[in-house]
Amino acid sequence: EREQYQPLVSPVLTTFARMVKFPAGFYYRIMTKPAPIRKLYLGTLRKMAGVGKIDPDPSYRSKRQQDGAVLSGLRDRYDVVVVGAGLSGMAAALSSADHGSTVLLIEEYGFAGGHSFGYQPDDELSSSRDDLAKRITSHPSIDYRPFTTAQGFYPPNTLLLGPGGSTGFDPYRGERGQTAGASPPPGMFRVTSPTFVFATGANDAIPLFENNDTPGIFGSRAVRLLLERDDLRPGRRAVVFGSGSELRTSAQLLLHHDIKLIALVDPIDRAATDSKQRRVLDKMRTITNARIHSARGGEWLRSIDIVSRTGNPKKTRLSCDMLCIALPGQPAYELPYQAGFPYALSNTALEEERMMIPMTTRFESDGESPRFFVVGGAAGITGWREKIENGRSAAAWI
Repeated sequence: EREQYQPLVSPVLTTFARMVKFPAGFYYRIMTKPAPIRKLYLGTLRKMAGVGKIDPDPSYRSKRQQDGAVLSGLRDRYDVVVVGAGLSGMAAALSSADHGSTVLLIEEYGFAGGHSFGYQPDDELSSSRDDLAKRITSHPSIDYRPFTTAQGFYPPNTLLLGPGGSTGFDPYRGERGQTAGASPPPGMFRVTSPTFVFATGANDAIPLFENNDTPGIFGSRAVRLLLERDDLRPGRRAVVFGSGSELRTSAQLLLHHDIKLIALVDPIDRAATDSKQRRVLDKMRTITNARIHSARGGEWLRSIDIVSRTGNPKKTRLSCDMLCIALPGQPAYELPYQAGFPYALSNTALEEERMMIPMTTRFESDGESPRFFVVGGAAGITGWREKIENGRSAAAWI
């Protein structure tokens, strides 16, 4: 729910509230009563935190609000359920369907492709993505459901679905406590299957540095959503911190949207061995073997300080109103973990790239059905070709 700020009351209350020193880690949902002032309270706190108002594309919003149609016509059981219609999820769904399985493919967003959607500097990637997206919508054995969220996995073989990210119940209306075995809340649906493929991708991971929650700091996936889906430009002068293809692609996406790049910061010097990255980096200021020390700004980001990893304590200040963190990302682990996948911290030398990753990418819960697979970004895979092949390989085991 996006807050509607009052023209006079909210700014006055915000000014007063800024005089109060909230403790570290203060969370705006701590105080939610009395109910009549909750909306004003939340609007004030969100404004203090730099959370603006977003008006998405009307066509996207109108589709998202068609909750009733999202879950209509679902079966109770499918041969294969694939969660996530990114590159690996689409590949797994198509390969499974081509081998005769009935497949349910669900996607939280209203479009397939995951975070490869929208502008891509690699024409081959765009072509492969579009081909997969076209095939999943026309395949007779694939039930493709956009705007559908997997709310949770319940062993041994049940997935609870909801429309558009809705949990199906409002905690402020007093609708408390679903008892065990009770029917799902309105707008939710249970599906069962002997095989689940979790292609849930990866989430943005912001490294630790001083003031890393300053408004104006975004992960590369959030930047792509704002630019390509919502048609919003979150900044005009950007610094991109990251590595490998994620750094290269993010930089070219920002240039495509006429955002000025102040500098590219790579935590280690990989540009010397990456010809594609070198062609991008040669055109602008680049800083390698560096890390972010701190961010500066009040209501919005004004600059960042970076320091060398070689031991030189001197700080370099970069003036910008946007910092894009272009790192591989944290594999989404919620659903796989609920299904029983064990996780461990990755053994990488670079601290910013240490993530929790699954210790195995497939298993059978008790030596029999159901079977589970984790593919693509959820398995820690970053290359787009590798994601497609990984999805196909998982389907070969089904």
